[in-house]
Amino acid sequence: MVDHFNNRIQKFAINGTPPAIPSTPGNIGAFHATGGLSLSWDIVAGATYYVLYHGSDKAVTITNYDGGIYSVRDDFYQKGQNTGQTYVYTMKACNSAGCSAGSDLFTQTFTRVVFNGDFDGDGKRDVLWRNANTGQIVIWLMNGASIVSTASPSTLDLNWQIQGIADFNKDGKADILWRHIKTGEVAIWLMNGAAIANTQSVGQIDINWQIQSLGDFNGDGMSDVLWRNANTGDMVIWLMNGSDILQHGAVATVDPNWQIQGVSDFNGDGKSDLMWRNAETGQVAIWQMNDATITAVNPVATVPANWHIRGVQSQGGGNSNILWQDSIGGDVYAWQMSNSTIASGGYIARAVPDNWKIIGVGDFYGKGSKPITKDDYTGSQSDVLWQDTSSGDIYLMSTGGSDYPATNIPAGWFNE
Repeated sequence: MVDHFNNRIQKFAINGTPPAIPSTPGNIGAFHATGGLSLSWDIVAGATYYVLYHGSDKAVTITNYDGGIYSVRDDFYQKGQNTGQTYVYTMKACNSAGCSAGSDLFTQTFTRVVFNGDFDGDGKRDVLWRNANTGQIVIWLMNGASIVSTASPSTLDLNWQIQGIADFNKDGKADILWRHIKTGEVAIWLMNGAAIANTQSVGQIDINWQIQSLGDFNGDGMSDVLWRNANTGDMVIWLMNGSDILQHGAVATVDPNWQIQGVSDFNGDGKSDLMWRNAETGQVAIWQMNDATITAVNPVATVPANWHIRGVQSQGGGNSNILWQDSIGGDVYAWQMSNSTIASGGYIARAVPDNWKIIGVGDFYGKGSKPITKDDYTGSQSDVLWQDTSSGDIYLMSTGGSDYPATNIPAGWFNE
């Protein structure tokens, strides 16, 4: 039947009445995927499509949803480039009769578990790229701002998403943690440079459980895995021995406003700790960890909502570098942390144009850790990798030497 007032064609039920408007979607969860956003929600009876909203006028229509996790990729939702930034979403279920009320607001803080791993064990950060259209993976082995070599270890179905980069087998080389977003299966690629030395399946986990971060929580030199249940807020740590789960322990149940922003050894005991931020209040806090046990909670500061953490890097000895950026003015500021407190800080860049995004933080020159005190602060000890999203150019900013490793990276390639 044609509606002559708004030129719509409506689908009527057999009895001549339009279908009922669907109910509101529930149990919505979100996390980063290559080039966009991955979502899960309960199927709504009678819905033929869903609309995801961010802000007052941004929307993406999602069709053919049959459960599980759905990846959304378009220009607007490629906000995962802004690591540390929290976005608020709502969703409606729709059919020819109209759309439901919006769901409760849900938030997602985009982070990289580890920005750039050292894949060849030379003490210098390397760079991993993935094509969001084809699934191809490419690794740059780096020497400062120079690309020593490039290789593509594999092209993988986009249902497989990188969850983190860390050393799982204590060989000094970064490995890659994967998860299948439909089945929940977890797998590890043990790497040797840009080559896959071994592939190990870890297990299949309910998709309500999401990987939050990687870190060495028991100090054995092998990465562990921190999980969070999207529905309950429960947190669990897997203590790993390579690709084997040595043991797992419950950590805490956490309010969804609190989001993990980074992992580092903040107190110098050789074990990873957690940096949190409250998306509503801006409060920053550190959990000092021992295995799966919280040994201390340290409030750090309350930071205005326009400032976002772009990177966290351990400097050794309980020292860490926290990189912040003002999303309004573009200024970049570094906190030098010592034993979970701010020892000093300073600006490392001012008024950076919005098209330049921080895509990596780490030690690209193999400088190693440097003790940081209130008296010897000389700026950020981290090298910062930038990308001009308008041209694709890559720029490394470093005290060891700043330069362009590459220019004109094609659209569709994303740093993990």
